[in-house]
Amino acid sequence: IPQDHIVDAPSLFPVVSFAIASGLLMAVTYSFLRICLILEILIDDFASSVVCIGDYRKAAEEWNVLQALLRSSGASVQYLFLVLQTTIAAALMLSAVDLFHYSHPSALVAPAIVLGGVVQLFLRASTLTDSCERMPSFVNSLSIEQISHRDRMDLVEHISYSRAGFFVFEIR
Repeated sequence: IPQDHIVDAPSLFPVVSFAIASGLLMAVTYSFLRICLILEILIDDFASSVVCIGDYRKAAEEWNVLQALLRSSGASVQYLFLVLQTTIAAALMLSAVDLFHYSHPSALVAPAIVLGGVVQLFLRASTLTDSCERMPSFVNSLSIEQISHRDRMDLVEHISYSRAGFFVFEIR
């Protein structure tokens, strides 16, 4: 075996440590992404139940439960959210230093893929709040004959005034 093809242990350490750290980061990101997807499904399920059932008083109760679930899940993962944001900032700074030090742009490909997954997570979390903000317009657009206009408007106001969404450190 030629000597230039042999890899010594010290040169493997950065690759192995990056693989382990990236694997852990992606596992946490994937888990958090699943939480966001489940919450998104619950919001969609609420919308379909309003259409199918048509009972606006029961829908207001369901909205309160959904709002509480969104709040509690946001509070449960807020520190994880902070850690992921800090990780992105640190990775961007370290990648810039790496690029400046080695002047090899291909070294940024692997960190960019990992950071892309984390950015996708942040966008998915923001769609939860967007879905909640669009819910009053959706409910207002429904026209079910057996339900009075006043009941529908009460539900629309209830949803609007609840300001539901995905809160992290009490920020929507």
